[in-house]
Amino acid sequence: MSESRAVRERVLTVGVAVARSGRLASLGDPLQFALDRLAPKLAGRGPRGYSVRVVSRDTRSNAQGAREAVEELVRQENAVIVVTLAGTEVLPAVADACEAAGVPCLSSAFPWQVYYYGRGADDDRPFDWTYHFCWGLDDIADVFADLWERGDGSGPHQPVGCLWNDGPQGRWSRHPERGFAPVARARGHRLVEPEPYREPATTLDAHINAFRDAGVDIVTSAATGRDLALFRAQTAEKGRRPRLITCSRWLAYPPSVTRSGELPPQAGVGTLAYWTPVHPYRSSFDGMTAAELAETYEQTTGRQALQPLGLAYALLEVASHALATADDPTDRRSIAAALGQNPRAHHGRAPRLDARPRTQHRHGPPRRRPVAAGHAPRLRTRHRHARESGRTARHRGSRHHLTDHVPVPTAETPAGRTGARTAQTMLRDVGRISRTQCGNG
Repeated sequence: MSESRAVRERVLTVGVAVARSGRLASLGDPLQFALDRLAPKLAGRGPRGYSVRVVSRDTRSNAQGAREAVEELVRQENAVIVVTLAGTEVLPAVADACEAAGVPCLSSAFPWQVYYYGRGADDDRPFDWTYHFCWGLDDIADVFADLWERGDGSGPHQPVGCLWNDGPQGRWSRHPERGFAPVARARGHRLVEPEPYREPATTLDAHINAFRDAGVDIVTSAATGRDLALFRAQTAEKGRRPRLITCSRWLAYPPSVTRSGELPPQAGVGTLAYWTPVHPYRSSFDGMTAAELAETYEQTTGRQALQPLGLAYALLEVASHALATADDPTDRRSIAAALGQNPRAHHGRAPRLDARPRTQHRHGPPRRRPVAAGHAPRLRTRHRHARESGRTARHRGSRHHLTDHVPVPTAETPAGRTGARTAQTMLRDVGRISRTQCGNG
């Protein structure tokens, strides 16, 4: 739709860059479901006499396809905002293409440090158009460290084997300042880090031998399901079995198909639970609870509800709110400014994306410290322990199960309430805001 026609017909277009083909297609299913369900609702929620249309383009699960999807959404469909979800190569490509095109982009399900610093920004050189809400590598490390320490009550100072690849996941996990590793070490754990493997792996013998020599009984990773299966098979061949494996990647995907009677590689692997059907939040669109959303997804698609489902729903809720509150919903800069002030409650739970991000601290009273507002503030999580009915998701067979007495990442909203939703970590404006002082609200 041309810009002149859109203005004439008073239509605002939300563009969705979603994987519908290629290896990420299954991860695109929740976003496609949210798009199909919410598009009719969005049509009647436009601001001041405008209608809203939702248009999608297939990223084809690769960076080039992502860039082409954004170009088509912006040039052909006149999208005033683009939303996307996940993909190590795809999500940054969508965000960079939006930055180049001068269109607001909202995304999630990707560690914020990799999203922001990995795309080349720093505290002195922020982006202009890209917005993101998600957990961080530091949050993952804190949650996993709790699992390591409380799994058998042995506490910290245990050697932990790191099954990390030579791609972005492994590189950023190892980052000395902004990665997973420094947080885990600060908790007192000794990390055993063999040379990173090339993905997809053909053998992981070097890692298995290094872990054996170091007395490793706990392994952490961000491996694909295929590489995780290879590691577990080769470990078993050598007569070893780690007491605990934690993994932060690919557990958001459906469990791998196996031969009858075999467990998928994700079975028994600990991960963080950033969205589940038991979370107590409702949609700002229709009041649908997390349980109702998951049930509707499974009944409609015949597939298991995945953790990204809640975030996919939240993306469109936040985009709709930005259009409704923008001073001029036809102006992309005005929409970007509205994203930066978004207090909307949704399936991601009351995020704020404004000039004064609020930093939460794990222990003790609120402290004030300088951060670059809008430049990837460091949000620390609070963990519910067994006495607070903490839970985490663990794959058993082909389903998620919630396990009591294990911590789950939570964060306090500006209102001071506590929950375990990913978007609770606040929408982070990685935009044009100067350095300021921030503290607890």
